[in-house]
Amino acid sequence: MPLELTIIVLVLAMVLPIVIGGFLAFRSFQATDQMEVVVNDIVSTAVLAFEGGVNTTLLLSVNPAGALVTVGGALLTSSGQPNYQAAWTVGVAGSSTYRELATTGAGTVLMTNLSAALGPIGPSVVSTSMTLFFEKRAYPLPGGGVLDYVLVGRAYGG
Repeated sequence: MPLELTIIVLVLAMVLPIVIGGFLAFRSFQATDQMEVVVNDIVSTAVLAFEGGVNTTLLLSVNPAGALVTVGGALLTSSGQPNYQAAWTVGVAGSSTYRELATTGAGTVLMTNLSAALGPIGPSVVSTSMTLFFEKRAYPLPGGGVLDYVLVGRAYGG
């Protein structure tokens, strides 16, 4: 009986770490996949809103599953030029990072939030389940013309 118990303990001591490691790896891959889906959905929705007319508004429910997803940034650089970094959506889950550029066949889709529209404040960060709105707007440029962009924010009640 003690020999059988010793064998069982040894087998469990060898197998249990492998099973736990496999489970943790699966959860990490699952979180990375979920983060990539959220980034793709955000970019796709922003592009759809941008392709509509001014004031086109779309809603998107997201669940980043613990990942941090940053959206947009300031519309203009300190020199008053369009900030093309605001077209990137970046997701981070653990040690994995995924970036996607919001673009149409005609150009880049800049995204911002109310606090970052013209100032140095950073992008929106999505880290919990929420509903986002995407609204196409036009910013009048000082030298004439307009800069089309997508305002991204948390939809109230979502």
